[in-house]
Amino acid sequence: MKLVILGMPGAGKGTVAAYLERKFGWRHISTGDVLRTEVANESSLGKRVKNILESGKLVDDSLMTEIVKKAIEPLTSGFVLDGYPRTLRQCELLTSVTDLSKVIYLYVEQEVAIERLLNRSHSASVRRSDDTKQVIIERLALFQANNQAILDYYGRLNLLVKINGTASIETVHATVSRLLS
Repeated sequence: MKLVILGMPGAGKGTVAAYLERKFGWRHISTGDVLRTEVANESSLGKRVKNILESGKLVDDSLMTEIVKKAIEPLTSGFVLDGYPRTLRQCELLTSVTDLSKVIYLYVEQEVAIERLLNRSHSASVRRSDDTKQVIIERLALFQANNQAILDYYGRLNLLVKINGTASIETVHATVSRLLS
């Protein structure tokens, strides 16, 4: 199974992707985690994207697609992409790289997302530089600017399934499992 999980920051994409990895064995690929690791390791890629990440902006479409392509090429049992694609161009580039099985959109209200992200920033053992209120608002604005075109794109391909991300974790997991089993 080749999946993409979409949703605004704080919608629960990472939580659902980790669940799917545990339940079905499909590799969870969080592009945000990949980029943050590169920054922490001070690699050449990390140095290129550090300021972009800290400001809440998006990394160049072609570069992100190369990162994702490199991550998914060796996988044979499937994957769950979390945090990519974030622009219509990234959707088109991803389609040129692989055939997706499904695209799951976790929808939540913006207020819920902000609350979740602020709670994460206060309770996390490792602080993320992009979990400040100002950067959260910028990330949500970027999401809103690109989201409808992405949903329309995957809707036209008959890949899109929408799930209420404000339900309990157990309910969201059960809904996703029924959808994919």
